[in-house]
Amino acid sequence: MRVESIRTHLQPYRIHARRSTTVNHAFASAIAPADAFAIDRVRTAISLLGQDPDVDLACVYCGLPAETWDHLRGLVVKRNFSGYGHVLGNLVPSCKPCNSRKGSKDWRAFLESTPADRSTRARREALIAAYVAEYLPEPLTVATFEDRCPELMAEFSAIRMEVLALLARADDVAAAIRAAQVGLARRADASPTSSTPSSARPVVASAPPILSGKRRTAMSDNDEITKMDWVWLSADAIEQFKAWRIQGGATAASASSYATGARSFVHYCRGLDKDPSSAIEDFYKNLARNSGITPRARSDYRSHARAFVRFLSATSRQRGSVGT
Repeated sequence: MRVESIRTHLQPYRIHARRSTTVNHAFASAIAPADAFAIDRVRTAISLLGQDPDVDLACVYCGLPAETWDHLRGLVVKRNFSGYGHVLGNLVPSCKPCNSRKGSKDWRAFLESTPADRSTRARREALIAAYVAEYLPEPLTVATFEDRCPELMAEFSAIRMEVLALLARADDVAAAIRAAQVGLARRADASPTSSTPSSARPVVASAPPILSGKRRTAMSDNDEITKMDWVWLSADAIEQFKAWRIQGGATAASASSYATGARSFVHYCRGLDKDPSSAIEDFYKNLARNSGITPRARSDYRSHARAFVRFLSATSRQRGSVGT
């Protein structure tokens, strides 16, 4: 290792950059189906793999003692649910080295790379193939979920975007905290006295809340909002929007989905000095840059954002609240 390699460690930690993939994978994995545990069925399945369910299991790839369970087919592909789940037919006993080396590789391709003779690999492949044929169900798709429960899927995706937005926000706040530390250190260097007057101490400006109790809007002649200071949006605006949807005839589930989408929109718009129409299109384009968001979900988010802006326009007219 060369001394210059420390460069990569002398950098601020970025929560969003380091953990956004983890979040995307977690959300994709969360909707994967899971089998109920039934010991007799599990024992039969293990026997089909050529193993004795009454003794310690062996790795299906190399034959060493098994230490964990490997998913033959990964749960996540390109940040989306792959269609396979935590089910018999997709879970096999594995040693930790094989589990780690296989990763998301195709199980047949990985098996071919193991250091065993051809006949042993062929026997192992035949056992796994028979197990898969008997127990692995047909894969599901995100589109299937969206057809069966579109409102829940839209809400689920909006929550994921909200989590990612909060991670990005945390990075901003962390940067402000680091900047305050630098300011404090500089003041300490400039003033070697043991105590620093409170008036001279640096003040860490707290990040403005995403939602607070003030509201600033500007209206056009046709009663459309032309500018919105999203930081000062009323704290109860989302709940009021939800109630407004229900009053308009929406179901409680639909109103909740719209409210979640609106909340994600507000998170994105924080600090923007744009008219809502431009903000909506920017929001939509930002969603498009996230490959884990399906086209249908993006369209739903845009619809939720447009409905929320209509609600803001309506309430602004009713209250006659223009300017500050």
